Amino acid sequence: MRKSMFILVCLSIGAGSLVGVAHGAAYSNDFSSADAVDEWTVIAGSWTLDSGAGQYANTTTGETALSVYTGTFAGGVDASALRDYTVAVEVGVNGGGSAVVARYKDSANYYMFRYKGATGELQLYRFANGATNIATETINPATVAGVHTLVFTLRGRNLTGAVYSGASELGSVSATDDTHSSGSVGLREWDGSSTFNSINVEIIGNSYNPSPADATADVPLDATLTWDTGLDPENLSQPNPAITKHYL
Repeated sequence: MRKSMFILVCLSIGAGSLVGVAHGAAYSNDFSSADAVDEWTVIAGSWTLDSGAGQYANTTTGETALSVYTGTFAGGVDASALRDYTVAVEVGVNGGGSAVVARYKDSANYYMFRYKGATGELQLYRFANGATNIATETINPATVAGVHTLVFTLRGRNLTGAVYSGASELGSVSATDDTHSSGSVGLREWDGSSTFNSINVEIIGNSYNPSPADATADVPLDATLTWDTGLDPENLSQPNPAITKHYL
């Protein structure tokens, strides 16, 4: 639902500071069923599902591999409506660099959070007709032994990737970029030895599509602010009924 407000005040930012309150699952998969990847599309590499072990893995040695979820999300909504969300991936084995893909449009346009376990590097990439590393941080690789979780959060222009061992955050990396506003999720791997145990996507119920745009300067004093209410986690085609007010 599109909302608007006429306001006589000097603004240094647009309506992007409006915040909703809802959180909800859009997609979960523990790779434990025979049809767990029926709605996934392999873009590159050779991927296999071991439903008995609950693992999805790239088996292409020495090559980059990418697999993307191309099914629908909660409420039957297409990935084009998936905007602000957190995607958490449990990694069983980290080979040449396990990665989470988000806001995937096509093979040349998406974001990626990568953890290179051997060197302890956390990397955020923007793919937009070519790869660009937009942020890198280094943690102690010895702190991650065995199963760990990669968490990639996208809120408007703000991107954050973090690695967890259990409930403990071991390191994170952040960047600001507005190249991609929506899209699907996926997994990427480099040398054929990583395994992925599960993936979970949680909607962030923020308002979106503000006008004036977030961080806009010199907004006219008589501007009418407009925005879209955060989506209903159970039906992404509708605004969230739990959001009854917005704050500037």
